Amino acid sequence: GLEWLYEQDAAEAPATPAAPGTTAVPEHARPYLDDLYQLGRIGHVRGIQAKLEQMAAEHPANEPLAAQLRALVANFEIKRYMTVLEAMRNNG
Repeated sequence: GLEWLYEQDAAEAPATPAAPGTTAVPEHARPYLDDLYQLGRIGHVRGIQAKLEQMAAEHPANEPLAAQLRALVANFEIKRYMTVLEAMRNNG
């Protein structure tokens, strides 16, 4: 009566956020990057979530980037979140 459950293969795994610097930064997202970075520095997760919601609501073109950053924050991958933001700020 046992049913074996296996981990997903890499090909079946859900998409993970892109590596730092590989995400194109929508022009409308640039004004939010500094605020998102500062919120990350102090570890204000709810503030980050609110700013991401605002960013996506004000400019729908920002939704893919907001979703990528939201996933990192939801998994408490703040270090990676900060790395992605740093790369975006430096490339802009």
